[in-house]
Amino acid sequence: MLPLFLPDGAATRLRVLKQQHSDELQTLLEPLNTLSPSERIAVGAASIAAGAGRAWEANELVLDRLLPPSVACTMALPAPGVSDSMAPPSPPATEQSYDSAAQLLAHLARDWSAAGAAARRKTHRPVLRALRRVQRRRRPLRVLVPGAGACRLAWEIARRGHRVEANDESVGMMVAAHSLIARVMPRRDSLTLVPRVRCEAGALSRGPCLEAASVPDAATAAVPANLTLQVADFGGFYAEQRGRWDVLVTSYFLDTLADPAAAVRRAWELLAPDGVWINVGPLHWHQPKLGLLRLSWEELRALLQLSGFRLRESRVIRGVPYLGRRRRRAGVLSGAESWHDALFFVARKELKEADRTQGSTSERPTTG
Repeated sequence: MLPLFLPDGAATRLRVLKQQHSDELQTLLEPLNTLSPSERIAVGAASIAAGAGRAWEANELVLDRLLPPSVACTMALPAPGVSDSMAPPSPPATEQSYDSAAQLLAHLARDWSAAGAAARRKTHRPVLRALRRVQRRRRPLRVLVPGAGACRLAWEIARRGHRVEANDESVGMMVAAHSLIARVMPRRDSLTLVPRVRCEAGALSRGPCLEAASVPDAATAAVPANLTLQVADFGGFYAEQRGRWDVLVTSYFLDTLADPAAAVRRAWELLAPDGVWINVGPLHWHQPKLGLLRLSWEELRALLQLSGFRLRESRVIRGVPYLGRRRRRAGVLSGAESWHDALFFVARKELKEADRTQGSTSERPTTG
């Protein structure tokens, strides 16, 4: 059994997510109605609508399979963000659009389909190698993975024998990941989705927008007994777990937060003495509002050292595709959605006050 901890009202949130997805097709196709008859013929409006309709049906089937109307969870929790009034303030939540069908489908394709294999090789492998180096001294490790998304990385870590908690604020992400992992779906029972149907990636033709992906690309028959899935915010929910975790793994998470400085402080609090923080992902700062903290790598590194972390490794992983095998996918214009650079670092929590205030200034990321 794979433990799943959900907040009260999770079923309602899933119903809303699926209803919003159903309603979005009309919104997506509505601009075609503003074209003149000749313009509609020129762009192939009927073909666009038919292709989008077929893709939408496939995606709705995936959502119905992975987000059941009645979710059996291990325990119902307070809603994310609700914590003891005495707990320190938590990092603000990610933007609301993250908990949407579009984001869920994209994460499923990236984490559990062959289309995301190249990206996983570039970003997951360094994390797993770093864990092996930490494991030489202690085993098994207690690993927290906040912002776990569709949970492929957390699953891979748990498969290696570590005690892992995957944490995310999105009910949809956690329930879908639970369905994929715990339902023991063999490859012959895979689901087909179309993650790019909205055609937002700068396509040169309509074809790449309608490319399908099958999930899962790996049989999940061996459900790790040491993996739990938790829907809760990274800050407030874990306020009483100071010093509990040996390793904190953040993947494509830091730049979704409105207050990365608070996240650095919380990371130091959560880690056990001599604990390790492993991070991979870009610094694209998804929060749209002005006035929120956006840091360069140099500034983030300074906060790490101030908080008591000593950098052990840092580099830039160049040319990571979001989906697909090549740096510049055929038929897709280059850009942040199609490929990007990711920051990878490994930092250890130091205990000596001198180490907390005199972090090395010689670290510079190198190209990987």
